[in-house]
Amino acid sequence: MNNRSHSRFHRPVINLRTTALVTSMLVVFASACSPDGVEITAYPMLCETPVLSRTCSAKAISLNRETFRVFAASQQVVSWVPGIRETPVSLEKCSVRDNRNWKCQLPRDQGDVSFSDGEFTEALKTHRPDQEKFFYVSSVKWWWNRLVASQF
Repeated sequence: MNNRSHSRFHRPVINLRTTALVTSMLVVFASACSPDGVEITAYPMLCETPVLSRTCSAKAISLNRETFRVFAASQQVVSWVPGIRETPVSLEKCSVRDNRNWKCQLPRDQGDVSFSDGEFTEALKTHRPDQEKFFYVSSVKWWWNRLVASQF
């Protein structure tokens, strides 16, 4: 048998470096697919008139959305505002069931934020200007409003 035919059937030896690389890739992939650390986003809008029953009856503008990463196992939530405040801020005293159902205190005891069945609620301790004009919508309504508003 010549060397060529022998090398064709030769099995390569997997070295330690290759094994470590494949193992680390699997760990990263598994953690990315984990239900812990799931993101959910709040989509705020501002109405020209006070909002009644979470409905705006006038023109509204989409405000900066806020994204939350929820860690149910450790009862932690962090938030950031894409493109504005990229460094995540840890919320305090969180009670987490899953990414769609949790409640936390804002930093410096400013109030509470929560998601209940995927619906965002914010309860501030101090009244902000135009607070009665703020409301939250689904991602589809928020993006649609931004698309329509950018046409003018």
